[in-house]
Amino acid sequence: MRSLFLNAITPEVAKLCLYYGGCLAAVVVALVVIGCIKRKTKKEMRAETVKNSCIKAKEYAEEVLNSGENKGTHILLGSTKLAYLSNKIADAAWYAFQIAQVKKDILFEGIANGLDALSSELFIESEDGYIPAETYRDYIQKAIDGLNAAIVKLDALITK
Repeated sequence: MRSLFLNAITPEVAKLCLYYGGCLAAVVVALVVIGCIKRKTKKEMRAETVKNSCIKAKEYAEEVLNSGENKGTHILLGSTKLAYLSNKIADAAWYAFQIAQVKKDILFEGIANGLDALSSELFIESEDGYIPAETYRDYIQKAIDGLNAAIVKLDALITK
């Protein structure tokens, strides 16, 4: 009986077993990596993370608004700065959407929708290229006001 089993293992069968073993190892490694990524993402889904992201975006907006280069007819790299601010706000919106999806919390969904709308508006405006100084300042101030409103709502949610 034992010799029948050993005779059945040919080089082709051995290659096939090695191939399937390698595929199985690749799948196991991929599952471990996906598990680590999911764990890292779950750790970041807190109201404090959304608030910190909003604060960072607000600090950047205030820094840009208070810089001395806002005096000209057109702002140098204004569309790039609006796009960067839009990206920072979109990160905060993404965190809020993740919390809203996991916790099924309508308040976080409202915050996320507000941040997403603000981010989209800034990004659409940044696509125009050259931006007049008044329009640029208005959009930055609108972003600061929107972020302040989101931070106040998040403070109320965190202190509950």
